Amino acid sequence: MKLEKAHIENFGKLKNFDVQFNEESNLLLENNGWGKSTLAAFIRIMFFGFQNENKSSVVENERKKYDPWQGGVYGGQLTFAVGKKKYRIERTFGKTRNEDRFVLYDAIKNLPSVDYSENIGEEVFSIDAESFMRSIFIGQDDCETNATIQIQKRIGNVAKKIEDIEDYEKAWQRLQEKILEMSPENKEGSLYKLEKSIAGVESILAKSQGVEEKMDELQQKEKDCLEKRKECLAKQEQLSTELSQKGKRKEQAMLHQEYLTRTEEFTRAKENYDRKRKDFPKTVPQIEILQVIRQMAHEIQPEQEEIHIKEQKFADKVPSRSHAEEVFDVSILPEVKLKLVASGLFFVLCVVGAVALRGIVLAFSISAMLGAVAGLLFFIRALLEIKELVGEKEEDLLPDQSEEVWSEEEREELKELEKIKIEHQKKVDTVEKYLRS
Repeated sequence: MKLEKAHIENFGKLKNFDVQFNEESNLLLENNGWGKSTLAAFIRIMFFGFQNENKSSVVENERKKYDPWQGGVYGGQLTFAVGKKKYRIERTFGKTRNEDRFVLYDAIKNLPSVDYSENIGEEVFSIDAESFMRSIFIGQDDCETNATIQIQKRIGNVAKKIEDIEDYEKAWQRLQEKILEMSPENKEGSLYKLEKSIAGVESILAKSQGVEEKMDELQQKEKDCLEKRKECLAKQEQLSTELSQKGKRKEQAMLHQEYLTRTEEFTRAKENYDRKRKDFPKTVPQIEILQVIRQMAHEIQPEQEEIHIKEQKFADKVPSRSHAEEVFDVSILPEVKLKLVASGLFFVLCVVGAVALRGIVLAFSISAMLGAVAGLLFFIRALLEIKELVGEKEEDLLPDQSEEVWSEEEREELKELEKIKIEHQKKVDTVEKYLRS
């Protein structure tokens, strides 16, 4: 049988502890109270269970003795090999034997195994727990030499159990090899190497007699350096404060400069705003109206160019306004306009009166009709006066007929130009109206 590894959940003072065993001897060197005896007891109890459970003393009753100090699951796992097979024991312990749990697994297949029962220690080692503790397992302060009945039977049946003798000889050989390996007489042994290492350390200590004085000197230098470091840190803090103050002043200067720049930008923006505000004396139009104005402005520009081009074409044939005012007596135009409006209005009133009175008083109806005729005659007379006035001055307005005669096509173009100018003026008036409103 060979131990391979163990995992302790909680057992005595050991908690969540893992150990891997090698095929040779396993040596565990730790301080007193570490838990070496507890680990050995765990291995034994995993095979044979607790001893002295009927004892009331905690020292003698192992179930109480190894009850975890820190609480938690009481138990663990132990993996071992018998021949070519590997097994894993899982045990958890309760307050009594009835609360204990034992499961054996095939460690290779990781499936439950029925090769051994809960009395696995006796089945594997062929001896009971007491014989095991007096032969194979020897605990601390527990070395009894008297043989148990099973040990005596095994000794008496030694002829039939040749393999036990061979196992004993192998174990004895390993112990002798281990003793030789650790012997201080063996230059390859671990104790010899440790003694040699200790001698080397002692030699180094002997050569370093003045180390303490140098250490004191170095410690004094360290104190001096620490004092200088404090002074440097204080100076650094002072410089940092000065730099911070200078930085604040610089930041204030930058902010002041930025304020001046923003103020100048605001002044320019306000002047620009005031200039543009003159275009909108009341309120700034909404974006939709501005889009309409922009669209109409885009349309007005090419129309102005077209009108200018056509006016240049008829520049010598179309009289200018100033020339027309020189030819006509403009002062008589309001009088003629008044005659036209008065006669026309009188005609309309008389016609309306005649229609309204035709069924009431015939005489009044006839009088209204005569008044309408008179108003119509006055209107016609005013038109004849305007025609006579234009006819007298027409030759002065038109260029010399002998040099160039107006063609029918030119007259049509001139009429079309007048229409374009009228539509153009309407658009200009609309844009101005939007701007004034």
